[in-house]
Amino acid sequence: MKAVVIGATGHTGSYMVPALVRRGYEVVAISRGGRQAYTKDCSEWKSVQTVIADRKPLEADGSFGRFIMSFNPDVICDLICYTMPQAVQIAEAAAGHVRHLIQIGSVWAYGYAATQPTRESDRKNPLDDYGRNKGLIEDYLCGLTKNHKLAATVIHPGHISGRGWAPINPQGNIDMEIFKKIKRGQEIILPDNGLSTLHHVHAEDIAGLTLACLDNYSASAGEAFNSVCETNLTLRGYAEAVYRFFGQTPAIKYESWQTLKARLDPGQAGITQDHMDKSPCCSMEKARRTLGFVPRYSSVETVLDAISWLDQNGRL
Repeated sequence: MKAVVIGATGHTGSYMVPALVRRGYEVVAISRGGRQAYTKDCSEWKSVQTVIADRKPLEADGSFGRFIMSFNPDVICDLICYTMPQAVQIAEAAAGHVRHLIQIGSVWAYGYAATQPTRESDRKNPLDDYGRNKGLIEDYLCGLTKNHKLAATVIHPGHISGRGWAPINPQGNIDMEIFKKIKRGQEIILPDNGLSTLHHVHAEDIAGLTLACLDNYSASAGEAFNSVCETNLTLRGYAEAVYRFFGQTPAIKYESWQTLKARLDPGQAGITQDHMDKSPCCSMEKARRTLGFVPRYSSVETVLDAISWLDQNGRL
């Protein structure tokens, strides 16, 4: 079968495209061409049809859905859909013509949790437009499936990580200096008691769950699945694991969030605030029970795989 992957050279697509090729799919990889895939050296890319296209102008004139369908796909994996109009263009073009649409959502759709771990059936409490839109897209696509118009599955990843880019750091933001300080054995500061949580997922496991959904069509169509590691990480536990990885003794100081916030760059502070507010902890029980899928990577293995790559490539 032929699979079209939209956003093929990003965090998720870099791992999903080779996985689809290994499973025997003919793959059309669509991206803006702004960067190469993190897995560009994998031999599987040699058999991929790469297409450079910018989604935004095609959506603006209403032709993006027709453009995707011009490749006659059996499967569409849309990795970069963020709004209802984007979802509608693809869904309306694909309805009645494709076997399966895989849509990448986000655990941000859940917002804050009333109970943990968060399950796919739990009430959503989104805290921002990004999460709200991801939840609306899920409802829309699953509704189409229930009405027999389109077979769609939504996958909600946590903090996507893997070799090729920097993960969210133990302070809950994207400041690379945190990793550098840890490598040198220097002190870092964490907010409050360091017990806010992050829930990472290796991009390779998102690809694995996608294949499990495609392999189990009848069980996955019309459903949403979390895609995270089996357990989450506290900021404190995360920091300690990275110190140990570099052979250093943890040197962690704790400050009230308001005190630490005043020290940080406003942009980094906003990212930390966002992660603290959500502190995700999601369940993988549904994927295990329904599809027989279990993530390969633990949370610690996921972040250390990415950090190891950063170190090997002179980024730290």
